Amino acid sequence: MFEKILTVCTGNICRSPLSEFLLRERLAAADKRAEVRSAGIGALVGHPADETTQQVALTHGTALDTHHAQQLSTELTRWADLILVMEKHHFEFVTDLDPTARGKT
Repeated sequence: MFEKILTVCTGNICRSPLSEFLLRERLAAADKRAEVRSAGIGALVGHPADETTQQVALTHGTALDTHHAQQLSTELTRWADLILVMEKHHFEFVTDLDPTARGKT
């Protein structure tokens, strides 16, 4: 089981925060312990989750009201045991930023 999971998208206001919060809740419901974070390759740093994304999250029983976008960094890639990306170019960005992340992305 992975203990530190990072989800990555572009702006860190839609896909990655939604996957972060949903994954965190699903893991907790299954009695699995993991810390989940998210970041963006071109993050709108400090911005809340997109309004539509917040509405989608609510339909799935979770709220994104505490989320604030953050930029992907080598500190985050090295923190994570598993990095989940949304698109191929996110994978390329992650591995260009931190080549040691290739095997866990």
